[in-house]
Amino acid sequence: MDVRAIREAIASDASSAAGVTRTFSFIPDKLNPRALPAVVVGNPSIDYNRTFGDGHATLTLSVWAIVSAGPDSGTGTAALDGFVSEQLATSGAGPSLATAIRQRAAIDERPWTVALESAAEYTLLRIESIDYYAVELTVTVRT
Repeated sequence: MDVRAIREAIASDASSAAGVTRTFSFIPDKLNPRALPAVVVGNPSIDYNRTFGDGHATLTLSVWAIVSAGPDSGTGTAALDGFVSEQLATSGAGPSLATAIRQRAAIDERPWTVALESAAEYTLLRIESIDYYAVELTVTVRT
């Protein structure tokens, strides 16, 4: 399992989502509030023996959709609603973030199963002493 390839593939998929300005396959030291909305693929947790030690592994990642610096102004909630909704591309815009992640069929030229497990409550995420309005999506990749 190439963890870096998985993180980069999820970030690449996220870049096709409607409204996403920037994606990171790692947790950045800081964000430019003018370059939002952004998607950040967080650090993984890995279960190497998912099914009785049969060699299959499960990697779980937090994927953060970050829409604005500071508390919600109303437009932040609308943007997060669009990211977590399951919708296909319409009139030239890309798909929602949730749909873009779920469309992944193969990573690193191997068959993987990518599942968007959940979206947490909208919240403030602190990066470099700045609070950003965001939502955490949990993505699971299984070999």
